Amino acid sequence: MLADIFLRKLTAIATGRRSTTRLVQPGEHPPCFNSLGEYVAWLDACDLAGIGPPVPRKDFSAEPNYCIDCRPEYKLQMERERRCLFPEIEFRSQGSKDERELVGLSPREAPSQ
Repeated sequence: MLADIFLRKLTAIATGRRSTTRLVQPGEHPPCFNSLGEYVAWLDACDLAGIGPPVPRKDFSAEPNYCIDCRPEYKLQMERERRCLFPEIEFRSQGSKDERELVGLSPREAPSQ
């Protein structure tokens, strides 16, 4: 499964189909999640938080943006284990001054400084 997801990503990039390709198919989970149950729990948490379905990625618009909830330490661990689909993710602080949070953003989403 892991190799299949990475191959889907490379194929989508090579063929210019980033906006229409879903990397993680139904019944699969992104490699950075330990199980399908963990991934489904994250999807459910997005729904319970009142945001509805997860926000789509800017770089792969058919894919949910699970990187937004990642943390720098976890990203480094996933990179070491070769389980990170999006190593280009940058972490930025966002939100109002009283409610700032660190979020993972693709370079296309990250505001320039």
